Amino acid sequence: MKEIKYIKEAYFYNITLAISIIFCLFIIGGCQEKEDTNRFSNFSFLSPESDLITTSTSELSENDLIVISEAFQRLSIDTKNGLFHINESSGSQINISEKLFTFFKRIESTTNARIKLSGNQYVKAIVESRKKEQGDTLQNDCVARTIIAIAKDLGEPLPLLQVTDWIERQFGKEGVPGSALSSVLDHFFTKRRITTLPTSYKCGDTTTRIFGVLKLSPNAGHAVIIINISNGFVLYRDDQNSNMNACMISEIGNAYIISEVNADIIYNL
Repeated sequence: MKEIKYIKEAYFYNITLAISIIFCLFIIGGCQEKEDTNRFSNFSFLSPESDLITTSTSELSENDLIVISEAFQRLSIDTKNGLFHINESSGSQINISEKLFTFFKRIESTTNARIKLSGNQYVKAIVESRKKEQGDTLQNDCVARTIIAIAKDLGEPLPLLQVTDWIERQFGKEGVPGSALSSVLDHFFTKRRITTLPTSYKCGDTTTRIFGVLKLSPNAGHAVIIINISNGFVLYRDDQNSNMNACMISEIGNAYIISEVNADIIYNL
């Protein structure tokens, strides 16, 4: 009888201990979630003015870009099995709207779709007009569209047709050689090359823009506008494809700070 009583007592002790452990874990988890939420409770609540689902990224206002940039900086991001991963499960954890959080989750999906594609597949999908492997090349259209997007952001819009025609007169329709990109930008802008990207950058901190080259393969790149740099990740605007995506900072090749549109370009156009 004593042995049976001892077994029962041990059984109830183990059950009680297990319940206590589960309760403690629940409390700790709740406290952790509350701590994560409270970490941004003193920060302003972020929500874009525009509908991010229906509005083209090229039509987003400066305020929208600033909100998106600041919100991206609040995200806890890492990589899992080589894929881009947002650790938060809701916008409330970082004091942003749920529609903005959904926008970032969509970026997570499209970024991972890009990563999963092989290099050659991605080059074919993005740089369709490039016919031959001849040095680092950027498609005319992505360069032209990034140029006009930056000019518009700086308050001096340029016509796409004239920009594209000028590029094609210089290099044909097969793409801008990477070695010539600096001179192309010099033609349209006042710019400065960035030898090393900053570890932190937010669109809206300055009146400038960063023209970046996303490395697609050893022989091809894609022109983008860098919106934010945070924790080793880059959020960029792709005006050729009218979307935003993210990448590792190491995936950005050349980058240039663009400060203004050249006055003679405005006059001649």
